[in-house]
Amino acid sequence: MKTQAQAKTLEKVPDSADSTVPQVSASLTWMPPYNWLNPGQLALTAVRALLGNMFGAYSDRREMQAALCPDAAQQDILHLSYAHRDELWVDYVADLGDGWDATYSIAWLLSQSDLKVTEGAAEHVLPRGELLLMGGDQVYPTASRTAYEQRFRGPYTAALPYVKGISPRLVAIPGNHDWYDGGGGFLRLFCQQRWVGGRQTLQRRSYFALRLPHHWWIWAVDIQLEADIDNPQKQYFQQFAEELEAGDRVIICPPVPSWIDAGDMRMVPDPDAMAAHPNLTYLESLIREQGAEVQLSLSGDRHHYAHYEQLTPNEGKRHKLTAGGGGAFLCGTHDLPSTLSLQEDGQRTDYALKSPFPSLVKSRAMCWYNLALCYFNPAFALFLGVLYLFEAWIWQSASKTLSTPLSGVGEGAGDSLMLELSRRSFSLHNAVYEAIPALWHSISHRPGTLLVSLVPVLGLLAFASAPSRKWATLRRIVWGGLHGCAHALLALALLWFFSRLNLSVVAHRYGLNPEIWVDSASQIGLISMEIASCGFVFGGSMFGLYLVLSNWISGMHEQEVYSALHIADYKNFLRLHLTADRLTIYAIGVRKVCRRWRISELARDVVKSGGWWRPRSWRFRIDESSEVPWFEPASGGIKVKLLEKIEIQIPTGSKESV
Repeated sequence: MKTQAQAKTLEKVPDSADSTVPQVSASLTWMPPYNWLNPGQLALTAVRALLGNMFGAYSDRREMQAALCPDAAQQDILHLSYAHRDELWVDYVADLGDGWDATYSIAWLLSQSDLKVTEGAAEHVLPRGELLLMGGDQVYPTASRTAYEQRFRGPYTAALPYVKGISPRLVAIPGNHDWYDGGGGFLRLFCQQRWVGGRQTLQRRSYFALRLPHHWWIWAVDIQLEADIDNPQKQYFQQFAEELEAGDRVIICPPVPSWIDAGDMRMVPDPDAMAAHPNLTYLESLIREQGAEVQLSLSGDRHHYAHYEQLTPNEGKRHKLTAGGGGAFLCGTHDLPSTLSLQEDGQRTDYALKSPFPSLVKSRAMCWYNLALCYFNPAFALFLGVLYLFEAWIWQSASKTLSTPLSGVGEGAGDSLMLELSRRSFSLHNAVYEAIPALWHSISHRPGTLLVSLVPVLGLLAFASAPSRKWATLRRIVWGGLHGCAHALLALALLWFFSRLNLSVVAHRYGLNPEIWVDSASQIGLISMEIASCGFVFGGSMFGLYLVLSNWISGMHEQEVYSALHIADYKNFLRLHLTADRLTIYAIGVRKVCRRWRISELARDVVKSGGWWRPRSWRFRIDESSEVPWFEPASGGIKVKLLEKIEIQIPTGSKESV
């Protein structure tokens, strides 16, 4: 408990003056949504993530920032306080910094002086938050100075470039993507009281505790990449726990909603999958030891909206919200458990899922968009087409070195695989007893060719991922093996079809000798184009079909089935209103983000560049200080939907109700 002397030292967050040094020039880049299946980008992201994990394990910047600012807790006790306010509006957004349209749509809505939402026949006018809390992953796919400028700071500066009067404040916690550069970009941008447009950052560390009015608190935790709380951070929150009084209420903001895996009764206990949850239970124990209560937990990481409400009827129900709709690709909700069962206060506490966005039915239906994977991910589909072509090439080359016929009915020794396949009509019988044995005969005595042919199969086997449920390993092996074999069979089918088409139909039509024409440049060029182009379409569709079926039947690839689509719509954020008698949470949904923008009339000397091959960019000058966003929706606005309104009332007999 805090002493009377300590209580006298508590100060309010200083009211900031106008956002100083207004922007007079700007250079903004329209960034497309990150394509998670682009082979080149995926490889680069994997390398950066690997380096981030390696160096993060040996050099923890959380401990470094604690050493540089050892009295951060005492300073935050003095300065991170809104306790003097009668009411407070707070905005919460997480998982932003991806494509321009989605990120700027949410930034634009958060910048408006007020939002109007309807609840039945009633209309609510919600003022802009005086505090903006960002819940993690402020940039995708990996953090860097350029990525923060283009995917986060640029959009949020353009949406709210200036504020007349008291400027809103900005606090944030890092997610795993913020740590892929070692956390340097996050600490530089958020922990040095810098300006992001009309908002000023407030915190000194990557974690913080913030005092709110009417005995409410926000505790925001940083688990870096190792899913743990470092010792200086534990000491920080222990000091704040001593500031709590009996009856205080705390909002905990971790970067991941660990309560979902921990409370999902379908899950088999897995230390790796649930490593983050002990952090939450540790903080909750610190809070409850002081007689305070955790009534609300907020997190992002999963890019949808989901609300778990405590089932036990009592006056102080607990709520756990996931609101990761700030701009990153949409994640489905149909894989979420309908109920959670968590160990809290030494007993099991049950929660029920409410108001998921998108709805479970819509989420399940959108999975089928993966059948058009070549449209959503043309680079990856082209990679599959080229892979089939490469396999066809090595198979044909291996068969030409044989001194025995490919089958007992072959026309003679040394017939190549393509010639053998061109003589076989399409049927299941011929596929099982002719085509597949002919392929095996071509590669079985060529260890190098066999190993190279197995690499895609083994790669797809390793790609298979499943949650830690019963028979998870068996599911991965079965689905991954079937998926890999399906692509190998598709490569064989394409080679078979076009061998028969070219060497039987086309050669006969133009009077060509198939045994001579098979090795000609014209035939090689023709079949290469045919296999690559059809592999682009059918390979993409097969990969998408695998994602859908494995997800629907076995609950696999919860994230990949949606990251492959990089859907920009179905975004969300929260607007919290704290008064003397209640905390009201407005969950705001955006069914469709804006994709057409017009530049502000205040812009001068506008220079546009970029286009089809590189991101569009704008350079212009603003001659006056104005809260007007630099870009406005061409249609005049963005439609919002009130997903739900949650009211947490202060229990009768508490300090505020006396």
